[in-house]
Amino acid sequence: MGESPLLAQQFPEQHPLFAGFLPADREPIVARLEGCDLILVLGAPVFTYHVEGHGPHVPKDASLVQLTDDPSAAARAAVGLSIVTDLKLGIRALLAAEAPARPSPAIRARAPRVPPDRLTDRYLLQQIAA
Repeated sequence: MGESPLLAQQFPEQHPLFAGFLPADREPIVARLEGCDLILVLGAPVFTYHVEGHGPHVPKDASLVQLTDDPSAAARAAVGLSIVTDLKLGIRALLAAEAPARPSPAIRARAPRVPPDRLTDRYLLQQIAA
């Protein structure tokens, strides 16, 4: 299958809700997702492990739903519900669905900007990130 146009778009790393990348082994992924009740995977494999792991793939009380246009990615999902669909149509249907009201997630506080008065490692990394 060819790559979906939606797959070419990633969640922007500068977005206030970007929480970083998931690690590549099972136990740290489950730890990072602890407290989540729903894990939604859009247009990507469920998890790509690079280290052999043991235990659950998601936290105990979490459900996982994957929307993908790749039947083989759906077949490889070790857990959850995989729906093979056109991603634009599937995401559009999700957005149109009524959802129960719940509070917005807390936005992570960003570190204060470092002034350019001297060259420090924090200033250099801040400029690279910008």
